[in-house]
Amino acid sequence: MKLKPYTIDRGEVTEESGYQFWCRGCDTVHVLRTNAATITDAAGAHKLMHTHDGNFEQPTFSPSYQTEPDAGKRCQLFISEGKLKYQWNCEHELAGQEVDMDHMPTTQGERIALRPFSL
Repeated sequence: MKLKPYTIDRGEVTEESGYQFWCRGCDTVHVLRTNAATITDAAGAHKLMHTHDGNFEQPTFSPSYQTEPDAGKRCQLFISEGKLKYQWNCEHELAGQEVDMDHMPTTQGERIALRPFSL
């Protein structure tokens, strides 16, 4: 499985949902938000939403993905037809390269922990 759906629920309301994918360059899971109950966060900043073409084996998302500035190392990429197209400003060894998406790694069966992130 190259994409794994996620949801964040607040009581009876789904706060947001989207997909997780494995980034080999950062050696971690990244999250693409495709739906949110509100379009701004608590500070009033716009929440970036991604569109997905519905293909789970060779997905395309728009716009590009970029890590938050406080996430550690910078990672910016496009996901197109199941390929990760890393941009030159990435701060890891895959900067400027295009690679096939990896399947999500599994730990304890099908569970993988998400890194904490802010809404």
